[in-house]
Amino acid sequence: MNLVDLITTGRGYVTRGQFLDCGYSDRDIRAAVRSGLLRRRRQGVYVHAATFDVLSPEQQHVVDVRSVADKLGPAVAVSHQSACAIHGAAMYGTRLDRIHVTRLDGAAGRTAHGIVHHEGQVVRDDDLEEIDGMLVVKAPRSIFELGTTGSVESAIVVMDSGLHLALTTPRTSRSSVAGSRAGRARAGRGTPRPSRTDARSRRASRAPATSSAGTTSRCPSSRSPSTTSRAS
Repeated sequence: MNLVDLITTGRGYVTRGQFLDCGYSDRDIRAAVRSGLLRRRRQGVYVHAATFDVLSPEQQHVVDVRSVADKLGPAVAVSHQSACAIHGAAMYGTRLDRIHVTRLDGAAGRTAHGIVHHEGQVVRDDDLEEIDGMLVVKAPRSIFELGTTGSVESAIVVMDSGLHLALTTPRTSRSSVAGSRAGRARAGRGTPRPSRTDARSRRASRAPATSSAGTTSRCPSSRSPSTTSRAS
């Protein structure tokens, strides 16, 4: 498979492992980056520059989210503004330079390598759904999360968009508020967090085979790449 075909198919990004599986070398990758054919988004993650540049900021964010969610797997659910981007909700003044996930495995919250890991003590199984192979916080919940962590203006825009697109309703918004308060109360009393076994099992049963690094690493074609098609 030639380099252009490889980077313009699939989930919008290609990993270093996939390039190597297809017979390309690190030198090929560096040459493609220097020529402007590829753009590095994260460590070991690349996109086709011309295709990526025509996407909206929200669409670009979704590509980045896929690369992170595919690597982290069922240990996390995409949440906050990252989930809003997946659901297609309009956003205003919202930072998209970081990817937001909520931990489902009990790990502590932290920010590292451009990923904000939120603690998931108030996330329930019925707050989650699977979209495009990723566990994602449902729209009403993610809109509520963004509305409570951003500015007043950003909250108004995302809520209005959610109502307009029928992603949420006043009733479901109230339920999200009530669920958050109840979850925080349970956490404060030391009550165990609700189980997310079913959601993780659904995600794991559909997860693609991964490399030892946790990222899908398969060449989309069994054909060896043509040396004439590589960037130089």
